[in-house]
Amino acid sequence: EGGVRAILEDSTGNIWLGHLGGGLTKFSDGEFEAVNLPDTLLNNDVTSITQDTDGRLWLTTWGDGAYVFYNPNDKISNLKFEHFKGKHLSDRIINSLVTSAGDMFFITDIGVKKYNKSENNFKNYVPEGLSTFFLTTIMFEDSKRNLWFGTHNGGLIKYIYSKDTFRIYDDKDGLASNWVSTITEDRNGNIWIGHWAREKNNGGISRINEEGIKVFNTSNGMHDNWIYCIKEDKEGNILIGTVENGLEIFKGEQFVSFTTENGLINDQVWAIFQDNDNSLWFGTNGGITVYNNVDTNKIFIHYNQSNNYISNQIRAFKQDNNNNIWIFTADQGVLKYDNSIKSFVSQAAINNYIIRHGTTVFEVDKENQLWIGSTQGLFQFDLNETRYIGRHSQEKGLAGSDISALYVDSKNSLWVGSRNAGLTRMKDNDYKIYNLPERITPTCIVEDKENKIW
Repeated sequence: EGGVRAILEDSTGNIWLGHLGGGLTKFSDGEFEAVNLPDTLLNNDVTSITQDTDGRLWLTTWGDGAYVFYNPNDKISNLKFEHFKGKHLSDRIINSLVTSAGDMFFITDIGVKKYNKSENNFKNYVPEGLSTFFLTTIMFEDSKRNLWFGTHNGGLIKYIYSKDTFRIYDDKDGLASNWVSTITEDRNGNIWIGHWAREKNNGGISRINEEGIKVFNTSNGMHDNWIYCIKEDKEGNILIGTVENGLEIFKGEQFVSFTTENGLINDQVWAIFQDNDNSLWFGTNGGITVYNNVDTNKIFIHYNQSNNYISNQIRAFKQDNNNNIWIFTADQGVLKYDNSIKSFVSQAAINNYIIRHGTTVFEVDKENQLWIGSTQGLFQFDLNETRYIGRHSQEKGLAGSDISALYVDSKNSLWVGSRNAGLTRMKDNDYKIYNLPERITPTCIVEDKENKIW
């Protein structure tokens, strides 16, 4: 129970999840298992999970101090742990860090603490040159063994390992804000600093390298100045988690975005689809934009109600075995783009069945069957013969008739999510209901490379 605040993959491949409001879950061998502690323990947010060089698992909280599990690879029922609270540590711990030298640090509301293994206690970490006037919010070690300390309104402090000295960065040096929320390093040695600020027009990201400090914020491409986390992906893109605008992706020296100023027909994009010719289809509240179409020299092509007599409220795209594009709309049912004549074709025969039933989702399987979910069941159409097959419902074997999600897997099984009713797998007119906990509403279904369904 509770949202996930902290995640760690340990040295043996187990995934540990720390929860808001307390709680710890282990994911191992494809199964989740809750770590049950006495009711009086672990009732506050888990803020970090770290594994030290001895293989012990450390869990920090905001209100319950820290826990160390001495045998995390054993069965959950056999776990041995020790609880540290108050005294030389603190009840409120913001984060933790294990350095390349094996030193263990804890960032608390009363300063940075260093774990003393021989005495099994914690001592204040106050080396000469490290200011303790401002609260430390985050601590990070880079590839050169330099330590970085982010603070609340006190800027950024760098411990230079090779010189055994400290350097302070703040907004006077060009930092985006003196409130630091996260720190990371990319493959090129750039240090990325995420910020918060009291005012929304302040904050953003500071990138530090040998050339100096460069700031990225809402004035030069970002959509949010309040940053939760920063991570580099395998392709070298910088992924940025923000407070109010989801995920930002930084590519090269710019944040990539397309709007009506760049060629989209409308800025409210509901669906993105790449067809077999590698053209990109964007479904919006103002119609369709096709980018890089192979049959024309134009970069962007627009289709909408005024020019092509189609719906403006586009919600999804699918391509059938004949390379036709099927389009799901919010107000006019489904529409077909016939690739053989390069034109849109209305689907009155299909829409007459579904238009009054509150359509929700659609899918096309490998046998060219069109499936349309609605609030009153699942409709099936044969696209090879353009004919109606029938309606599937709870009475016929589905978990529920109010359809919330559809997905065709690699074996051509159709997975059907039903609102407040769970999940059904359909194959050759056979229904298999999966009993999910509580009143679950599947909203999205996908298959991974190992053929697992998520």
